[in-house]
Amino acid sequence: MEAGDDEETYWRVDVDLTYFDTVRDFETIAPVLRRDDVKQGREKYAVNAAGVQSWYLCNLTEVGAKYLIETYPDEPVDTQYFWVNAEATDWQHEDGEVFYGITNSAGERRRNQAAYEDARPGDQVLVYRISPVKQVVGQAIVTQGLHEEAASDSTTESTKGITLRWNKSIDGAQWSDIQNDESLSESKLVESDNSFIITELTKGEYDRILELGDIERFEDFADELSISTEDITVDRGNLYFPDEEWERIKRRIEQALANGNHVLLFGPPGTGKTKLARQVCEATVGEDASELVTASADWSTFDTVGGYQTTASNTLEFKPGVVLDRFQSDDEVTPANEWLIIDELNRADIDKAFGSLFSALTGESVTLPFDDAEGEPIEILDASRSDEEIGPNRFFIPEDWRMLATINTLDKTSLYEMSYAFMRRWAFIPVGIPDLPSRKDGDDSELESLVADYVSVWAANGGVPEADQHYETVGRIWRAVNEQQAIGPAIVEDIYEHVAASSSVEGADYVSPIIMYVFPQLEGLRRDELQGVIEGLDEIVEDESGELWTVARDFFQVNLNQNGESS
Repeated sequence: MEAGDDEETYWRVDVDLTYFDTVRDFETIAPVLRRDDVKQGREKYAVNAAGVQSWYLCNLTEVGAKYLIETYPDEPVDTQYFWVNAEATDWQHEDGEVFYGITNSAGERRRNQAAYEDARPGDQVLVYRISPVKQVVGQAIVTQGLHEEAASDSTTESTKGITLRWNKSIDGAQWSDIQNDESLSESKLVESDNSFIITELTKGEYDRILELGDIERFEDFADELSISTEDITVDRGNLYFPDEEWERIKRRIEQALANGNHVLLFGPPGTGKTKLARQVCEATVGEDASELVTASADWSTFDTVGGYQTTASNTLEFKPGVVLDRFQSDDEVTPANEWLIIDELNRADIDKAFGSLFSALTGESVTLPFDDAEGEPIEILDASRSDEEIGPNRFFIPEDWRMLATINTLDKTSLYEMSYAFMRRWAFIPVGIPDLPSRKDGDDSELESLVADYVSVWAANGGVPEADQHYETVGRIWRAVNEQQAIGPAIVEDIYEHVAASSSVEGADYVSPIIMYVFPQLEGLRRDELQGVIEGLDEIVEDESGELWTVARDFFQVNLNQNGESS
């Protein structure tokens, strides 16, 4: 019909409008209407790549109209839910579509025909990859219920089936998760062992499968928790050991850690055990993934494992101890593999402090007599239970988690008080002192050379001067003490730093560092042993004031005789 006025002429048509009982969802119908076999090259078409055309009146093919009218029911219905097994991935992208026929390539009808017959546009579908992942990988939507399409092999024959459109990719549940979920045990999917191409789901089953995909398990963090043998790094760093001794220590630590042992470094005080343990941890797992604590005689399982503590709201809440705290990195209980260094382990009553951890340290799971805020029992999970769901009540010990500890062998009583059950979980590695060369024909050049090797490292890392005039005297002090009580180079370093600024041995104050740093290490010597050590030191430093003797008598509370005088 032509209409207009003096200025403009235009065309109009009369349209009879009948509303659908069920609204056609554009996101569902658009991909179908855009298909070449539906659009059929028609211009001025209703739907383009961007959406709906902006014209008031657009073309629509007969196939498109038939799809809009016939594939939707007259009455509104509830959404249905399905599971589909997928092999091909070429349709798993935005607006990707796939046709699932009711017959296989041999023309045989597939099992569970009712699922094909019941599917309607708008129904929701979970897409499961059969291989290689065996996992729910996406969500799809039914765009066409049971309809006829030309066979994919380009023959003249056609087949019936349903069309699905890819909606979105998801990192969903594994089949093992679904099989083992109690709430899905009576679902048709599990009871049939997923033997159908398409299987009906209830809304509850559909939602639960999606929920299972969101559950975090310890195995999801396998890469973050893993420490490979190639990652184990044992470097000297700012410590000095004679080459042969260092190669022995390095080889033993690397082998012990690679074999799954915890490492206990033992030896005299001052040999660098703590620094070495720290360097191994920081180089292997990083500075932020290790913790250093010092053992105490007061330690109990409360300190190592954990226990109830009163909160600000006056309630009791479980708080992990220094060991369990290594396995959760934040308030979201993200699994962690933080190595633990325990300094001076022999200070603790081992059985009292670690008793409930003995089983966990040998790879067994343990349920503790505590509950979390939700009433769930606190569990220590061994590495074999990586498929467990992460929770605030669960502390998962990764297979590659390690403890390093130090012990001073001066206190042999504490060392031998360790139970066999505890000791067999560790690799004991000695970190000793070098053999100090004896004087040969009045020549201490070998001893002087050894001290020079240590000083070169101390100077490079600590900024002390390389004052070679003190090397022989410092070495002789070290050797004199070691004749009765072994002390490590760290104590010798303290002595050297005290005197290094002095330009001569005669002008240096050697008495003060001996009192400050050596005397505490002589505790426990017999009177005659102390007498011998002080005499040897006095001969080296020529203490004219007699302060060494005066302080020693007071410090050790024994009667020591200067110059060999009888008591």
